[in-house]
Amino acid sequence: MIPPSASAGRAAYYVVGITNKVDGSAPPPLDLSTDATAGLELLAQSTHDGVLLVECRSSDAEQVIIKELEDLSARSEAEVYVCAPCRIPIATWTRNRLLADDRVAQLFNETGLSIFPDAVNKEDISILFKLATDQIEHAHQVLAEKHKHIRVGHEQFAFKELGSRGGLRFDLILEHDAKINCILQSGPWIPLVKRLLNIADDTEVPCLVSVVYSLPGAESQSWHADGVPADPSYAVCIFMPLIDLDGDTGYTQFWPGTHKSKALLGFGPAAEVCGATFDGILATGDILMYDYGTLHRGIGNNSALRRPVLQAVYHVPSWKDTKNYGNISLFD
Repeated sequence: MIPPSASAGRAAYYVVGITNKVDGSAPPPLDLSTDATAGLELLAQSTHDGVLLVECRSSDAEQVIIKELEDLSARSEAEVYVCAPCRIPIATWTRNRLLADDRVAQLFNETGLSIFPDAVNKEDISILFKLATDQIEHAHQVLAEKHKHIRVGHEQFAFKELGSRGGLRFDLILEHDAKINCILQSGPWIPLVKRLLNIADDTEVPCLVSVVYSLPGAESQSWHADGVPADPSYAVCIFMPLIDLDGDTGYTQFWPGTHKSKALLGFGPAAEVCGATFDGILATGDILMYDYGTLHRGIGNNSALRRPVLQAVYHVPSWKDTKNYGNISLFD
């Protein structure tokens, strides 16, 4: 169970797992509109690993909540999985459900995620791959020559241009390039970006461009958000894989719907408990766009390949990244 965090007597949000105590199967779905009791508000439900998961809100003690849910069926057995001070997203999201269509703004508002398939042509991907590869190799050459005291892959470091993201995972700001800028300011995701950030149609969106890459042997990250969740958004990010991603290369795993409340920071493992994760396994040409406050984690790289993903952080003009990079240049 994810530890409770609500104060006694104050209404809190719970995810409760319900099984049939006779055979261990999931009971039929509840009628959320009629099965609620006086002290228990039923909000959402899903099924994961043969368990009916129910999100509810109550100010009662956990034992009371469990009894109320078990009383809905004589054969039910209930257990609190998660307790949090805010809504706990438990919906299951597939790639097809996250594809951008004419409802993309509504979808992004709900999930903080959207996928634009085949949004960048293969020729451009090849150009970007070479550009990123050249800059990565140059940066690591300088790192080895000028900063020999750093145990790369074993300790954290942060330069103006390059930062470690734990172990064998790195983030390198790319030099300004007209080709990159053209792609990033004209892609099919740009209308949504401008709408979310309230940027005029005839204005370029401020954008920080980097390549995030994991080397072979990189382990999975812990759950985190790039920035504090907020509504409305102050920054949105796109991931553009420069190689095809799969289970061996690894990918980024997301918890859709966590982009609006900072109260969920620290609750990332609940996504796995509830089966509410989305695996961002993308092909070259695909774009995954996410709100800067969405909880996510990089999955480990078990392949023999470097995993480069071009990252563009679009932001309101007043925002500046103050935590991911240092003040000293790698090249000085």
